[in-house]
Amino acid sequence: MLELTHTISDPRGMHARPAGRLVRLLGQFSSSATINFGKERAAGRNLLALMKLSLQCGDTFTIELEGPDEAAAAEAARRFLEETL
Repeated sequence: MLELTHTISDPRGMHARPAGRLVRLLGQFSSSATINFGKERAAGRNLLALMKLSLQCGDTFTIELEGPDEAAAAEAARRFLEETL
């Protein structure tokens, strides 16, 4: 299992467009992804669950990746998050 931590720097937070793009990106991999924010958890392939976390600018969250291509998924997610949020 790999864990990726990110702090949102976009003043708009995790709004619908980047959330949708992140869900699509994570869906390209066979590894499972779980997004954790505090005590809340969301499946990485579930847009509504991700939006329900209401991630705002300055919030720090983690993505847990587990599966055969977890390293590639973590690298792709890391690049996406750094470039987008």
